[in-house]
Amino acid sequence: MRQPIGQVTPEECRAIYRLHERLSSLRELLLCLDPEADAALIGRVNVDRERTQARFDGWWTDMAAKYSWPPSSYEIDFESANIYTH
Repeated sequence: MRQPIGQVTPEECRAIYRLHERLSSLRELLLCLDPEADAALIGRVNVDRERTQARFDGWWTDMAAKYSWPPSSYEIDFESANIYTH
């Protein structure tokens, strides 16, 4: 069984969960759109996805600095708010 390297607050967990869900939704939306018929919409969705990805990445950078986690790729268990490396 893996050991967590840390834990975030419930508020921090909710924040990254919202970003995670938004990214997933935007990716799914892009898969459903017709590139020829929906070019303008795809452009707007891609801009939103890039902004959300930047916020998502920034959250991990901020939390790693705040909690002094070792440099790595991280994942979160949304139920427990535990952080793991992978």
